[in-house]
Amino acid sequence: MELDIRLSAEAVSVGYHNKPVLSDISLTLPKGELCILVGPNGAGKTTLLKALAGLIKPLRGTIVLDSQPLETYTAYERAAKIGYVAQGSSINWPFTVQELVAQGRFPSQKWFGVEGPEDRLAVEEALDITDLQMYRERLVTELSGGELQRVLIARALAQKPELLVLDEPVSHLDIRYQIGVMELLQKLVAQGLSAIISLHDLNLASLYGTSVCLVAKGRILKQGTVHEVLRAELLKEAYSIDLEVEPHPEDGSLPMVYYQSRQRRLPQDE
Repeated sequence: MELDIRLSAEAVSVGYHNKPVLSDISLTLPKGELCILVGPNGAGKTTLLKALAGLIKPLRGTIVLDSQPLETYTAYERAAKIGYVAQGSSINWPFTVQELVAQGRFPSQKWFGVEGPEDRLAVEEALDITDLQMYRERLVTELSGGELQRVLIARALAQKPELLVLDEPVSHLDIRYQIGVMELLQKLVAQGLSAIISLHDLNLASLYGTSVCLVAKGRILKQGTVHEVLRAELLKEAYSIDLEVEPHPEDGSLPMVYYQSRQRRLPQDE
């Protein structure tokens, strides 16, 4: 069965000041799937996500969103299609949760920012989906990191996008909030939204990703299922470290990545 493609990149190079960070990138994201970018620090994941969100223009190649070149969308059209949350986003102004989420409707408000029934409905739905109704009057400056991350995702959802692009959405969160954010994304994807995000945690990528894209050495080393990408030899090529890949203890269909303990790495006594 032919896949219905939401986003694709063909022979794309991305970078700054005509200097590529990543070259000859090709990837596809079908509708209703979650693609997770993994790779070492400085590999270019953030730059790639910015290009896929239309925030920077590729040096070469073409990015296509819903069968149309991304560069042909206006800023308003792009905002209606793509919800983007940057890495380490912080809010220092004391907006309420509801006020911040409502900012996601700005691209759709053409008449001097006047809020209409459709805008109010979109905000309510975003608050419902992210389980933030009880926080609507709280100041965002008083929220925990995990709560704020959900608010930022809710703001992106209020745009009514068809694609979410999230850069390190669980960075600096404890394991409870990491799982909460990933389960939220999994629920959204199950409802038909497409998402492409970056993560450092390879095991979270295995647990929640529909597909994984391994970025390293100025290119995509591999895009595919978690089994195709999370392989010891590929991970060593990307991270320059020996890692072990074993079946999940409760779900053997999922690969888990481990760093070999020092004791196991030491030569055994004769």
